[in-house]
Amino acid sequence: MGRKTFDSIGRVLPGRTTIVITRDKTWGQPGVYSANSITETLQKLQSTGRKGFVVGGSSVYEVFRTIVTEVWLTKVWSQAIGDTRIALVSDDFALVECMRISKAKEDSAPTELQRWVRQIILHKSTNTH
Repeated sequence: MGRKTFDSIGRVLPGRTTIVITRDKTWGQPGVYSANSITETLQKLQSTGRKGFVVGGSSVYEVFRTIVTEVWLTKVWSQAIGDTRIALVSDDFALVECMRISKAKEDSAPTELQRWVRQIILHKSTNTH
């Protein structure tokens, strides 16, 4: 995630390895890896041996959009007006799962979870030749 996203969350997310991408080479937080480039981020991710997830912000999404194989998109069906828009999926992706979750007492709006897979990956996994 980007540094501004990390700051907005304010803590390390439990059960996850956190890599924060920042231009500030002096930035650091306990329990968090920091990286100053996409290459360094990918190297640190590989060293963890774990699958990576991009969790924001918009500039980080934009950089990784061309190399991710899947997009897990959460749509919150509310009237809130956001200040940032980004096209995460394109013709390169196919919608393979969609689950709608009704609004519960603790929610402000119903939610839709979507899983998009890059089509070249989808074709490789379904090709039986």
